[in-house]
Amino acid sequence: MRFIFILFVFTTTFVYPQISNVRQTTEKDRIIITFDLGGSADDFYTINVTATNNEGKIISPRAIVGDIKAVTPGKDRSIWW
Repeated sequence: MRFIFILFVFTTTFVYPQISNVRQTTEKDRIIITFDLGGSADDFYTINVTATNNEGKIISPRAIVGDIKAVTPGKDRSIWW
């Protein structure tokens, strides 16, 4: 089954963050999403993940950990699903 991941970034400042270089790998039963986050070095960001299957149905994770809350800009941020 193929998933499409959409990452959303929320901030309280006027600097617009950028997500780039999104990669997806699997390890055992987990999906690992790695990405680069650009933005103001003084800000913290919240990342929300939405995934859909081939039919467009939204898939909700049972558990999600990693760089999702209070994330600072940088390379190779990761989320484990």
